[in-house]
Amino acid sequence: MKRIQKLILCTSILFIQCNLVNAERTPNLVIIFVVDQFAYRTMQKLQKYMEGGIKFLLRNGLNFTNAYHPHAMPATATGHTALNTGTFAKEHGIIGNRWFDTNGISIKCDDDHAEHAAVFGPTGPYTYGKSAKNIMVDGISDQIILASQPHAPKMVFSISLKSRAAIACAGKLGKALWFDEESGNFTSSKAYFNTLPEWVTVFNNNKNIGGIRKIHWPYALRPNHPAYRFTHEKDYRFTAGKQLVGKTIPVGKEYEHFQQTPEAMQLTLDCAKKCIDIHYRRTESSTLVVWISLSTPDKIGHNYGQESLELIDCLYHLDKQLKSFMHWVSTKTNERLTLYALTADHGAAPIPELMKERGIHHAHRFVYSKEVKKLNEHIKQHFGIEKLIYDFKSPCFFLNEKKLHALKRSDKKRLIKEIKDFLLEQPAIKQVWTRDELENPAYACTDIAALFKNQIYPKRSGYIFIQPYPYSFASEYPNGAAHRSPYEYDTHVPLVLYQRNKIGNRTINDKVYTTQFANTLAHILEVPKPSASTFNMLPGIVNECTIGCY
Repeated sequence: MKRIQKLILCTSILFIQCNLVNAERTPNLVIIFVVDQFAYRTMQKLQKYMEGGIKFLLRNGLNFTNAYHPHAMPATATGHTALNTGTFAKEHGIIGNRWFDTNGISIKCDDDHAEHAAVFGPTGPYTYGKSAKNIMVDGISDQIILASQPHAPKMVFSISLKSRAAIACAGKLGKALWFDEESGNFTSSKAYFNTLPEWVTVFNNNKNIGGIRKIHWPYALRPNHPAYRFTHEKDYRFTAGKQLVGKTIPVGKEYEHFQQTPEAMQLTLDCAKKCIDIHYRRTESSTLVVWISLSTPDKIGHNYGQESLELIDCLYHLDKQLKSFMHWVSTKTNERLTLYALTADHGAAPIPELMKERGIHHAHRFVYSKEVKKLNEHIKQHFGIEKLIYDFKSPCFFLNEKKLHALKRSDKKRLIKEIKDFLLEQPAIKQVWTRDELENPAYACTDIAALFKNQIYPKRSGYIFIQPYPYSFASEYPNGAAHRSPYEYDTHVPLVLYQRNKIGNRTINDKVYTTQFANTLAHILEVPKPSASTFNMLPGIVNECTIGCY
């Protein structure tokens, strides 16, 4: 009898508690941390040494341990756009950070040369512009703004060092802010504001990054801490720079070195704090969504690799910075109505030369600038066609298709075979397809081929696609690291959601996709889904109640 009474009491308490939680179901502040080049395996290796914001979210959030970007070529622009739109590049159109048009002209994904997209400079608009015009579908940010009403206003901001990351998350209707490498200020374009907001100008003046000439990078932990003891943390043989941690360094041309320091992450977070301070309203009817894309790990990762002291210490600093940031948020907002998300746009490959030394014999670097030149010379010699290949942007070779399709069918077939044979002789390349082959439904039946197929967009994708061997990659540099492969280390990323007393305290090991995030956020915020997304919501959200009775 006592057991039954206890069960009834527990059930009643749980019912009351869950109803109280559900009464505060919809958050009025959403903060999304997108850590650029945050590979799951790197986080897994370092998390036992973390005690800050990253560790808090992993311990207390709804933690998806097997979250993947379903991409054959993960990149900053592609990954951020996928998180916002909930779909593949074949729908949203952002196949990479840049591509080549049919005339071989390089196109940046956020380029917009229209006057109404001019970027704000320190003394007036620049001659170039940026916007989301190349994103061909709407995203969750757009849907949130479309759902805004006078009695229930909704705002979306996206803040990053990189314009392409900020724009990909803001979409067309949110507000994007990014770091201007010419002035050292945060800026935007006329596509988002008539004039740069006054609070941004005040923030820039107070920070005065343009007046800094040198910056010190202190260790996040004591230098002899076990958290730094890994196999290659101070191996600079194959990196694009020497040790930065513990050093005082110049900010560099276009603030290159500054952007590789923890101070750049702190600057981004401080800009987000100022945004929240200005725009957050404690009323439950209002909604503020802030995407914070932290670009520094990517800038370090490309030059130094995932096993470097620089990348490792950067993430320890970020762990501390997020703890301080979240504490600040808790003093300004209603914690029960604040939703956090932590994820990444892609992972990263290890430096192939190091993997080769450790016994992975098929790890190679494919320096494509040399190979494009060789391949063009080979084609000219055997077919008399000059400069058939415009350039390469992983995983595509961009060809002058007018010249290609002007050939007789038999000559074209022979030429394609010559190109394939040439590329397959490279030790880094496992498979080669033409775009026509990948677009053939009967051909793209394997998982890997399907991933490549999902990244094809008309008039933006190249004609020849390559699949590297695991731990191999194509690069324009003879050192450093990269991403853009369909393998686990490039596609597996953290994904955590947390809302106090509502979403959290659970680990889900089932495989999920980052393209499910947008529709999940739509459900939580009770707004329509992005129109082109066909993915299901993430599991563990519906009827989630984290208070139990034991």
